[in-house]
Amino acid sequence: HFPCSCFISENVNFSDGVIRFEADKVDKAAKDENYSTIINVRGVPWKAEVGRGGEDLYISLYCMPNQSMPWSVDVDSEFTLINSDTSKNVIEK
Repeated sequence: HFPCSCFISENVNFSDGVIRFEADKVDKAAKDENYSTIINVRGVPWKAEVGRGGEDLYISLYCMPNQSMPWSVDVDSEFTLINSDTSKNVIEK
């Protein structure tokens, strides 16, 4: 596992459901999944996952529903990967 943190930005309308997930040293990520803490957006619990599969990096967003109640949710998601250290080229093959 590598260091991760997850939080909702303080300057965002909570109904927008913007979650910011930061992961340090992504290039050193183990093949294990790295989950964020669970964040509630409009009463629905969510968590993000970052991991490696071979040379590939993946990012997933999971809704953690209450299994005892039938319900549904429509959501649009967008992922942005930002290198915080601009002195290094992080894309290498």
